[in-house]
Amino acid sequence: MFDDAVLTPRHPKWPDFCAVLHDRLTTTTGGCDGTFGQARALLKAIGMDVDASLLFYRQHGAGCDCELLMNVEQAVQCEAVRWN
Repeated sequence: MFDDAVLTPRHPKWPDFCAVLHDRLTTTTGGCDGTFGQARALLKAIGMDVDASLLFYRQHGAGCDCELLMNVEQAVQCEAVRWN
């Protein structure tokens, strides 16, 4: 189960969020600037709890937009394996 307001890898919007974030980082903005600027804007645009989502990402190894894409889903999968 997931909290509908927090965008995590278990949320149904996660794949689309990651695809758009990846697209923005690779084509639109010229890359990651070391912040969650793009993620913050996307989360707000789709009505998610921005602060709670960013806290989740920080707790799962991300400190910026590109680290969100590289680390968060893998960290969640590792946690699931540890607890099963």
